Amino acid sequence: MATGEEIRPQPSLHRIHNLSTSFDTFEDQLDEAIRILGLRPDLSRDSRVEAIQHHARAEAVLSWLVARLRAERFARLSVQAWRLLYAIARTVPPGNVANKTVDLLDVVEKTASELSSNGELDASPGKLDDQAQVKELSKKRKREDTGGKTEMSPIEVIEVYNAVAEFLSWLVSMSNERSHTQGSASSQRLQALLRTNVERASRILKHWLHAVLRVLPEVVQIAPVLYIWELSTRSFSTTNAANATIVPECLSTECLVPLALLLAKTSAAEGLDARSREVMERLRPSIEILVAKYIILPARAHFFRPRNTVAKQDKGSGGGYIATLLQPLKHTISHSSDNDNATLARKALSLVFDLAISCSQTSAPKQKIAERPWLEAVFAALADCARTPVVDVDRKTEASSDTTVIVEMLKVATRRKVQLSTSMLARIVTMYSGIVLPREDEEWPFDWNLIAEVIGLDPGVFLLGKNSDKSEPLLPSDAVFDALSTVSLSRRSEEVHIKSYTALQEMLTNSVAVPLMNAYTHSRDLPTFIHKWFQQLADMGHLDTKSWCIWTDGELSFALRSVLDGSLMSSQILEMIKKMQKPVDALLSAVHNDPNSIANLWTDSGPALNAGLVVLDAILGALKKDSTVDTLEPCLEELEKSLFALFHQKTRGKVLTETRVWTVMSRLWALLWPGRQARMSIEEVLDLGRQRLGSKAFERARRYMHKQSRSMEESEFPRDAFACIAAVCDSLRGIELLQKDVTDNVRNNLATTEMKQSSPSVHEDVDMEDPQGRRKHVVRFTGHRIAQSAEVMIQFPKLLALIPSVPRRCLFSRILQDTSKVFTQEASTSTQWETALLPKALLRAIIESNDTHVVDDISAAISQLLESTAHSQDNSAEKLATHLYFQTPVAAIPRAHRESILKHMTRLIRATSGRLDTEDTMRRLSLMVKLMGMPNATAEVSTNPSLLWEIASPIKGDVASTSIPVLGLVEELVKLTIGHLLATKEQARSQDYLRELTLQTVHFASKTSSYAPLPGSLVVAKAVFSALHNAAAPDIGGWQLHASAEIEKKYLQTLFNDIEKLLQTLSGQGASETGDTVSLQCCLQAVADLPASLLARDEERIAYERIQELMCNSYRLPFRGKDASYDVDGTANPLQNSSAIQVLAWTILSHSSSQSDGPPPLDFLCKLLRQDLSLQQHRKVLDCFKDRMTRCLTDEKVTVISSLTPSHEHTVGTEGLELLHATIGTIQKSEHESKAAILQRLLSDLTRNVKAYKDVASFSAAVECILAILRNKPFLVQQDSVDAVLGLLVTVSSVSGPQLPTNLGSRVFTSLCKTCQVLITQYRPSLGGRFHLVLDVLRNLMSCLYTPHAKRTKQSTLLLPPWLNPKQHPLKLQHAAMYTRLLTTLCNPSPSAARNRRRPSHPDQPSLVDETKRARAYAGEYVPYLLYHFCRLQLNGKLGEGMREALTPALWACMDVLGMSGGGGEESRSGTGERVKAISASMGSSERSVFRGVWEEWRRFGAWKGG
Repeated sequence: MATGEEIRPQPSLHRIHNLSTSFDTFEDQLDEAIRILGLRPDLSRDSRVEAIQHHARAEAVLSWLVARLRAERFARLSVQAWRLLYAIARTVPPGNVANKTVDLLDVVEKTASELSSNGELDASPGKLDDQAQVKELSKKRKREDTGGKTEMSPIEVIEVYNAVAEFLSWLVSMSNERSHTQGSASSQRLQALLRTNVERASRILKHWLHAVLRVLPEVVQIAPVLYIWELSTRSFSTTNAANATIVPECLSTECLVPLALLLAKTSAAEGLDARSREVMERLRPSIEILVAKYIILPARAHFFRPRNTVAKQDKGSGGGYIATLLQPLKHTISHSSDNDNATLARKALSLVFDLAISCSQTSAPKQKIAERPWLEAVFAALADCARTPVVDVDRKTEASSDTTVIVEMLKVATRRKVQLSTSMLARIVTMYSGIVLPREDEEWPFDWNLIAEVIGLDPGVFLLGKNSDKSEPLLPSDAVFDALSTVSLSRRSEEVHIKSYTALQEMLTNSVAVPLMNAYTHSRDLPTFIHKWFQQLADMGHLDTKSWCIWTDGELSFALRSVLDGSLMSSQILEMIKKMQKPVDALLSAVHNDPNSIANLWTDSGPALNAGLVVLDAILGALKKDSTVDTLEPCLEELEKSLFALFHQKTRGKVLTETRVWTVMSRLWALLWPGRQARMSIEEVLDLGRQRLGSKAFERARRYMHKQSRSMEESEFPRDAFACIAAVCDSLRGIELLQKDVTDNVRNNLATTEMKQSSPSVHEDVDMEDPQGRRKHVVRFTGHRIAQSAEVMIQFPKLLALIPSVPRRCLFSRILQDTSKVFTQEASTSTQWETALLPKALLRAIIESNDTHVVDDISAAISQLLESTAHSQDNSAEKLATHLYFQTPVAAIPRAHRESILKHMTRLIRATSGRLDTEDTMRRLSLMVKLMGMPNATAEVSTNPSLLWEIASPIKGDVASTSIPVLGLVEELVKLTIGHLLATKEQARSQDYLRELTLQTVHFASKTSSYAPLPGSLVVAKAVFSALHNAAAPDIGGWQLHASAEIEKKYLQTLFNDIEKLLQTLSGQGASETGDTVSLQCCLQAVADLPASLLARDEERIAYERIQELMCNSYRLPFRGKDASYDVDGTANPLQNSSAIQVLAWTILSHSSSQSDGPPPLDFLCKLLRQDLSLQQHRKVLDCFKDRMTRCLTDEKVTVISSLTPSHEHTVGTEGLELLHATIGTIQKSEHESKAAILQRLLSDLTRNVKAYKDVASFSAAVECILAILRNKPFLVQQDSVDAVLGLLVTVSSVSGPQLPTNLGSRVFTSLCKTCQVLITQYRPSLGGRFHLVLDVLRNLMSCLYTPHAKRTKQSTLLLPPWLNPKQHPLKLQHAAMYTRLLTTLCNPSPSAARNRRRPSHPDQPSLVDETKRARAYAGEYVPYLLYHFCRLQLNGKLGEGMREALTPALWACMDVLGMSGGGGEESRSGTGERVKAISASMGSSERSVFRGVWEEWRRFGAWKGG
């Protein structure tokens, strides 16, 4: 602003009055007004407005400006006008502002209306983020007053809105009496200025919401408009029925639609940047409060008002008032021409329902019941808005077929655990699911998404007589079962609006059928479900294996296993088995009465027979308890006889029926064999085995397996017949007298021609004839057949030992060849997933069988598969083979196969010809490293050293950083190879290999001028130097002869020169050469791995120190006393961006024999540890730091400890605490004596500041430092330190503990238990007189193991610390066992822990007191409080699975010390009884019952009763 001398003379009053006539445009008039007031021309919000000396002049301009805003549209749309108004208002007294702007809200309403009608706003982030454009468009614009509308850009509209909001925000702040210094009169006048009627306030809010909706995710201030709305509603009383509906109806009419659209838009923040998501998150609470406070809560109050005619009518019709308030939203969805708005409005309906639940009292079951009618009314009103009414069934014809809104609201109800009445859910299913009232339009199918959500919310809708509201069922009991059967027969995914038929299968099984079964189980009506299951299969008729049917799906049978034994008695299971057996008995009886019509009888009884077999298979597979099987044994034997009798008939049913018979027979054999083997004599077992192996059923199975038909249906592999014979043979395999019969059956029946031969010509011929369809179909069929055989062999792997080696190997080869086609492809079906996983499962089963011959055969098959890819472009077989070898222990692979694999991998790597495919190379090298874990003396890589150089040669200096792992594998391969040769160094072959490898290494070291371009070869040379130079006999391979001092000097000098050049290159600004980064990393690694003896000479030591100095200069670190600091904000370069290079640099810097280097660079190390390091790199940094600290002087150690110790003024992060932990390990007792005053404060400082940490990592690191002192540095522990640690444990484990993340609460609990364990074990004498603190810790830790009940009472004593979430309790069985060890150590201390070190015994004065008994007796005085606390916790919470059993030893240890007297520590049964009576008398009746159970359990099983 200009000074007083530069301002022109004060203008006269007539110049202000003539502003409108002196200038042509409104912008010029505003500029003149600004000059009159002496303000800055830009009037930016950040500029400081100085006080105007003449208020009268400012008030005159204010009057002129308000008049123009009131009268002219172009004035209201001017950003500069509103900014001038804001500037004047800040300099004029608030009371005068109120006088001059009486009708301000009228102006605001007109402005908002004109802005909202100013066309569509394009608020894309790309157009609004250009700040230069914003500034340009914010400048003054000259517009002539033409009287017409002027189109404004989106940025201009946002500027106007924010300018108006800024002025209103100032008025709101000044209207607050507490913020106004001139008293309450002015603030009241400003409040009166902002106060208006509800209608106008709702219109202003509507226009403002539309503006926010259009510019999202840009920011438009909404707070002042909300204040105006709130101010306008204060005069309305919610208790007065006459005016209680005015405010909700006004807001609903004007603002409900934009509020709903904003609610939907702010809830979908996917794909937005962080700034946009933050805007959405800040805006959404305001929108939710408006909807909840002025729509939902008034409607709820109207709904629950005293019962009268209107209220009854509302409750009967679905909530009339809430439906009235939602009418604008319904109109928008039904009649809006904007499809986007209609879609957003539909999305908002489920969010409104979620808000309604939040506004209801649903924390207790009674409250949920009371709130159910209201929530149903809201549900019905929202569904009606979506044109899917759920109350009036007659309006079904007007309904929409889109049930997305209903499905989303049902999901909300399920997530919020809100129950709707069964009658309403039944109406929804009846009207919209399609299973009860099918529509005439065939395009409207069954809505399985809707049915699944209804079942998830309340499956009682579909249960006969089991509805949750005790009413009669409103749906036909078989409706959903019939619908499931109908869909099972169809494969058209379009009929159910689901893209994938596989997804449909999973949804029908997991979301409909299985939950329906669980619902029948919970209602104790599982037999009804099983009966319907059987009936549906019987009514569906004959099924083939090509069609999927939900009633034959394995997931349904698997789900039955978890509920059958626990929900049904043996008698009920027996009755169901007999019902399922009736079709079999009926067929046998009919055949016996009329043998001539056997073919017709098989056809007629086929569906019922198939249905019974399917259900029998599921029931038998679900039997787990031995007692149940023993009860059912007579019935099962009768069933087995009936099934065997089926195969005695001349004419049999379809193959599918026989397949299911074999499946049931396998189940029966597995259930009955253990009991038969236990009670039968050997003769009876032999007769039974020969009878089964020679039965007609097995004969039929063998004939079926040997069939070779071209028919697709009959040539499928008979898996069930195969499994039936395999089950019997596997059970009889261990009987010596049946060995021959079992072996013959396996060799003659299981080793069929399908296993002995492969037929590739079939695939080739079919491919030539019809490459479009049949080839793909036949390949899938063959793989499916082999996969089925492999599945059976996985169950019985020991039978493979009975098959001859040749057909067994052929079988393995067929399995691997067929599954390799699927292994590398993305599996789209569950069958393909199972096929891809079969080789791995088969290999694991064979290895676990411990049969070396079978392992050799499958290894040979894998090797054959690998060799088959020698001349093939497809590497799928190679990937499968290498994957299987990774799963196989090296010792299980024969040496010949290992060497063959190594040769093949070497050939593949050499075939790259300089090309580096990182993925393939890593896989091959990884396999070679795995195989070289054992000696392979005759492998090519172990006989030809040139191969090592050829493998590494493709890795050049210009490769990407992703090749670093490949270099590591090459180095590991060289080290393993040399290690095996050094182990056999006495052999001439090993000596020749090492000699030749030495010559090659010497040639590389002497003839290569720079190693940087050859990182692969450098890795080999480095490994050879390190291995041979450190060998026990250094003359091995002629190392002393060939690798002379000159060669070593040349090698080191070249390395140092390369490092110096690379450091200078990469330290410069803008350096980003990836190849140089890789080369530098390899050179630094070579220097870091140098043997210490190579650096003993002065010349090499000086060069090494030169490298150290260069590294310090690169990272701005001190060197040899020269001060420097790590420049955190310096220019980034590859040295600072590569964590691997920084780790190597620190490794080199830490290797120094000098003690004058000073303390290590802590800032550099902390930043390095914060990077994303591997576990090995992290450990390397800390180990080097510890080595460096070991060489430091005592004063330097004290300086480092002082820098790393947290305090109130100095916070240390996790990285600093890790460095402090390493430093503590280097402190010696002699150093403590010289610096006792400083070092003894370390434990107290740590204990005092550990509670300040808010993250678990830092907290755990601080506790580890405390543990390091307590465990290993007892000379640093004083009595006050022990007291401080005890206080820390009490505080952290209590409800006033630190606010740590709850997802890692288990780590906090573990740290507390470890610390308490160390105190009790090593510092027990120091705890004397402080056991009350130990007791508090133990009680708090015991409380942490419990989960509070959902319904907590006021008397509940279970209070968890803040770092435990009661709803997602992280403590499991292992934590209970940890607490048990802690409490057992307290009650049963070891002699060393119980010894009182303050009173050492002397040889001439032996102690007559047993310190262990004394310690146990002292603990016995405090354990009654623990037992009492345990009984209280049992009543107020619950333990996880197995945790009560894990705590039993701790409780028994407490009971053991109850009866020990305090003096001599002698056990006394009478003392125990008296103590127990005292404890029992202090308890209530509930606690006493729990304690009685613990006492009786200990007395019967845990108490010592003497020898």
